[in-house]
Amino acid sequence: MKPGDMLFIPPMWLHATKSGKEPSISVNVFWRDQPEESYDKGKDIYGNKDLAAYLSGRTKVQEIMNELN
Repeated sequence: MKPGDMLFIPPMWLHATKSGKEPSISVNVFWRDQPEESYDKGKDIYGNKDLAAYLSGRTKVQEIMNELN
């Protein structure tokens, strides 16, 4: 990317970023466009609750890793 460029990451896409040597600014905007029951029931401090299916899967993967260890 070049200075002034913007990157749009579609909803539900996993992503990670790493800035180069120059200073950069990141802005996150979250839209809650899924049915309410799709989201985790926990606290929503920042307005970006994870999907319940994601949290369930993450928990199951952790259980498998613990068992393998």
